[in-house]
Amino acid sequence: MDWLKREFPTMTLVMIPVAIAINIAVGQLALAVKIPLYLDSIGTVLVGVLAGPWAGALTGFLSNLIWTITGWYTPAIAFAGVAAIIGALAGVF
Repeated sequence: MDWLKREFPTMTLVMIPVAIAINIAVGQLALAVKIPLYLDSIGTVLVGVLAGPWAGALTGFLSNLIWTITGWYTPAIAFAGVAAIIGALAGVF
C-alpha cells in the first residue's frame, strides 16, 4: 500500500478525474463539430507530464473506458490501449 501512496499522491488522485472529464468533453466537442483532430488526449498528456507515466497511462485508459461505458462514443474502448501508451510516453518524455 505504501507504493500506492508514493506513486499516486493526493494531487495526482485529484488530477486524474479532472483530466478524464477534459478528455471526454473535448473529445465530444471534436466529434460534434466533426474536426478531424484527436483532441481527446489533452488531459492524458497533461497528467502524464505532471504526474508521471503510470498516472498518465491510467488516465488514458480510464478515459476511454468511461467514454465507452457512458455510451457517448462506444468505439473508444478500441483505443484504450493507445490512450494508455500516449499517457505513459508523455510521462517518460
